[in-house]
Amino acid sequence: MSTPLFSALGSLAPPWRHLPMRAALPPGVALARAQVSSRSTVLEEDGQTFAEVLADLPRFSGPARRLLLEGQRSNALRNPRGEGGTPGSSALPTNWTSVIAGGLSRTYLEPRSEAGLQGPRLRLEGTASGSSSTFALEGTTQIAAAQGQSWTFSASLRLVSGTPGTISMRMICRDAGGVSVSSPALSAVVPTGDLIRFERSFVLPADAAIAFLQPALQMSMVTGQAYDVVLDVLGAQVERGGFASTPILPAPGAPAASTRGADLASVALASLGLGGACTLLWSGLLPQLATAEADQTLLQLDNGTDSHRISLRNLAPGGGLVAGRVLAGAAADSPSLGSITPGTPFRAALAIGGGRVAASLEGGTVQVVTDGPASGLTTLRIGNNAANTAALFGQVGSLAFLPFAVPDAALPGLVTTLPL
Repeated sequence: MSTPLFSALGSLAPPWRHLPMRAALPPGVALARAQVSSRSTVLEEDGQTFAEVLADLPRFSGPARRLLLEGQRSNALRNPRGEGGTPGSSALPTNWTSVIAGGLSRTYLEPRSEAGLQGPRLRLEGTASGSSSTFALEGTTQIAAAQGQSWTFSASLRLVSGTPGTISMRMICRDAGGVSVSSPALSAVVPTGDLIRFERSFVLPADAAIAFLQPALQMSMVTGQAYDVVLDVLGAQVERGGFASTPILPAPGAPAASTRGADLASVALASLGLGGACTLLWSGLLPQLATAEADQTLLQLDNGTDSHRISLRNLAPGGGLVAGRVLAGAAADSPSLGSITPGTPFRAALAIGGGRVAASLEGGTVQVVTDGPASGLTTLRIGNNAANTAALFGQVGSLAFLPFAVPDAALPGLVTTLPL
C-alpha cells in the first residue's frame, strides 16, 4: 500500500489492501484465455516489440507493464506472417495476390522479421501505364462478411525506399461469386522509414450483395511516371470490430485464420474478505473509446450472472464512465462520472453498501445509483461481464479494496491516491 493512500485513509487505513496488476498477477486473481493453434501478442517493455503469448497466460503491456485485458477477436487473414512464396521472384506469400498497373513488375524480395512480427518485403518497379497497383492479403471469397458490419484492418508498414503515390488501406467488398460490389472508401496511410503500425476501421455499405471482403494495400500511380518502391508489410490483421486489438497470429508454419479468446480475470470476493459492503479503487487506461458495439467493463461484482450485479463501465459509444446495477434483471446507471481520454491513464472508485453505489472519476463529483443488490455477490470480475460481451480492451494497473463503504465525502480524495 502506497504512503499517500495510507495517509489519505487515516483511521480507515489498516484493513485496506492494494493489488498491483503490473508484471505479475496478485495472489487469488485467476486469468484464463482460450485459444487454439494461435498466438496472442503483447507489447514488451520497450513499447515497440510484440511478444507472443500462449493460452491462459497473463499479458503485461508496454513500459508500465499493466495487465492487458481484451475481448475475443479473430484475425481473418490466413497468412498474416507472409509465409510461403518465393523470395527474389514474383511469387507472393501464400494467399496474397496483386493487380499491378501496366509497365510495372512486382518482386517478393525477402521475408522480414522485426519487432516480433513477420511479413514480406515487396518491390514495385517500372514505368506505369495505369492508375493504381494493389496487393491483396487474402482471396476474393475467403472472409465472409455482410452489409453494415464494422471491420478493422491493421498492419505494421515501412517505406524502405522510393517515392510512391498515395498508399491506402482498402476493404474490397465482393458478392457470393467474388465479384467486386459497393466498397468503403479507401483510407490513406503515410509509411515512413520507421516501422509504424497503422489501423483503419471500415463500415461496410448497405448493399445486400456483400458476401465477402478482401483486404488490400493500394498505391495510386501516374501514367508515364517511373517507380521503384520497396515496402515492408508485417503482422497484418483483419478483425470484426470498430478498432484494432493486438495482433493475433497462427502458429509458425501453420497459416490459418486465428482466434484469441477473451482475457477472463476474476477473483472470489470471499478470498478478499469481501461479502457485502466494500470500497474498490481501479486504475488503468483504455486505448480507444467504446464503439457502438459494446460497453467496456472496468469492474463487475456479480452472483455469476449479469442479472444480479454492480459494475463500473465505459458506456457505448464514447468515453462516459458510469456506475451501474442490475437487480432481478432491472438495470439502472448513475449519472456520468465524466469522460475518459483514450490512451491516458485514469482512476475511479466505487463505494458499495446496502444496495447503494457511489462512484467518482479522478476525484470528481460523486455520482450515485440506488436499489442495487445488497447481498448475493460472489465474484469480482476485472475487465469483462459474466457473459464476456463487454470486454475492457484496455489495461489495468492497480486495484485496491476496503471491506466497507467509505463516506461519499472521502471517496474523491481516495481516488487520486491510487497509483496510475
